[in-house]
Amino acid sequence: MTRYETFEQPSPQAGKAKQSGLRIIDGGAAAQAERVPMPPPGLLAHAPQELAADMATLFVMGLVRDLPLSALADPHAEIVLDHGVRFTLSELLCELRSLPWFDAETPEEDWRQLDDAAHARRRAALDPTGQLTLASLFRCGVSQSCSGKASGLLAADRKIGTPEGPCDAPAETAPLSDFVLWAGRHAGAGLGLPGLTPQQPAARSLHALADQIEATPIGRVYYNAAFDALARGVRFDSGMPVGGASWSAGRLFALMAEAEKRARAMSLTLAADRDRLSRPAVTAARLSVTLSREDVDDPVDARALAAAAGLLERFAPRLMHWMTCAHRNPRRPLSMSHALFLPLLGPNEHPPHPADLAPAVLTAGALATVMKAVFNTTTRHVACAAMHRAHDGSLGAELDLLASQCGLARAVKATHYPAENHRELRLGQAIALGLLRDRLEADNRAAALHLRDFDGATLRLRATQRRFGRAHVSLTRDGVSVPFCPEMGGRASPVLTAVV
Repeated sequence: MTRYETFEQPSPQAGKAKQSGLRIIDGGAAAQAERVPMPPPGLLAHAPQELAADMATLFVMGLVRDLPLSALADPHAEIVLDHGVRFTLSELLCELRSLPWFDAETPEEDWRQLDDAAHARRRAALDPTGQLTLASLFRCGVSQSCSGKASGLLAADRKIGTPEGPCDAPAETAPLSDFVLWAGRHAGAGLGLPGLTPQQPAARSLHALADQIEATPIGRVYYNAAFDALARGVRFDSGMPVGGASWSAGRLFALMAEAEKRARAMSLTLAADRDRLSRPAVTAARLSVTLSREDVDDPVDARALAAAAGLLERFAPRLMHWMTCAHRNPRRPLSMSHALFLPLLGPNEHPPHPADLAPAVLTAGALATVMKAVFNTTTRHVACAAMHRAHDGSLGAELDLLASQCGLARAVKATHYPAENHRELRLGQAIALGLLRDRLEADNRAAALHLRDFDGATLRLRATQRRFGRAHVSLTRDGVSVPFCPEMGGRASPVLTAVV
């Protein structure tokens, strides 16, 4: 902390009064400017139109859980339920498209009451032409991330040793060997020898993919991916300072460790919020009761729930029928006309606890952003941008795909809403951008980091060196200057850098 003291000195001119001044006695402009910790975000506003769309999406995810991943892009892929009930992905998509939230022809005045975040979630659910497609349905908040297979990073994941649980990372100036040992103790991650390290079997269905992600610490997958990228010689971003020893593998892992720590803390804060949205399983049960015209005394969000139930009944009646058919059991006849309970489970399968997957998306968003910024995962060349959109297996594309499939797992397990997946990915990104900004400011060197965000736009963090200790860092999005996310916090207090 910088401290100041006043002083008096004799005037150089005889007969004049003493001169007073202010002297900086320690710290100065080079002192660290601490930032206010990122506060928890506000409540997620769920309009009835979005609630109906989110629940319908979770219903679809439950119905297609046993489809092979390679069939998710085939509109003619068929889902077969008991009692000879059959329908295709195309028919499911038509039911979703009929809902106002996904209908491109819904008048704009119907969305005036929505906040900016809700508008962004609706745009993310549609393709560039404003249509809901199979690709946009399964990308879970990440632009152009749909794939017919599990993420290559998830398939290459391995567990090395016996992890002891979360522990503090070494200082960023520590040698890489210290981080190898730390990653093993912290998450069971580490360097793998080609051909000698066992890998995970590739998941073939949505259900298998969700089970694999639920059983895997997501942080470990990203740490293993960072080790593999370093072993393959993937270069750091070309905008880093030439000869800058501060940007090393140690700093990368230190940033990732801090990002994971903050993401997990944020996820616990969100999960402990007493005013958060009811879990999808609870909402599905309430919808079943409401649509079955049962008398129930449930004042919690009764108006919004009734409005969402009305939208589902009016615009997606066949989807409601298919969900009810999926719950039919000859040994236990249904006592309700509508059975929309979530999650849909197989024989001898137990429902997941929402806490098991709570930190997955926030952690994935934060760690993916750090790695995309530090490694050279994007360029300004048109040809490379096209390759990135095609998902040719590059590191940036795989990082986004894994983050997307973390959200997909939560949707299949029905532990979180699609709106929560969209928001938490961007909260994780905000955490990572805040850490990167702080490091660039402290370095006080000219530098630039480039990455693609989860909406497909190119972000650029540019640090400009200043003479008084800390760099000025600006953020641009597709070449347009934008402010840093306000949720990342501001300076704790003004910093006095000069006294005249």
